[in-house]
Amino acid sequence: MVLVGDSYGGAVIGVAGAQAANVVGLVFVNAFALEEGESCLDTGQDFPETSFAASLRFAKFPIPSGGTAIDLYEKPDAFPQSLAGGLRADRAALLPAVQRSVAASALDAVPGGLSV
Repeated sequence: MVLVGDSYGGAVIGVAGAQAANVVGLVFVNAFALEEGESCLDTGQDFPETSFAASLRFAKFPIPSGGTAIDLYEKPDAFPQSLAGGLRADRAALLPAVQRSVAASALDAVPGGLSV
């Protein structure tokens, strides 16, 4: 089996690939390729700051145990440049409407313990 991950999906396939005996390859497409014990946010420490962080919008949502958590979305006007490079303009313009957010806590988490 070959696993493919994009964006923070790279963190998921990295753990799954290490734990599943039938995985023969990993493909990271513009994805986080983490070292053991590293979080997605840790990887940014080694590189110059980009405009990506400034283009995020934060959305609070209630969690079942009480309190709130934060989801991150790319601002629609920034999406075509930062996350849809190389796509035709008409296709890139549609993507912000269908993007799936990422939980802010997921980017700071160190992956592990995934059941495969």
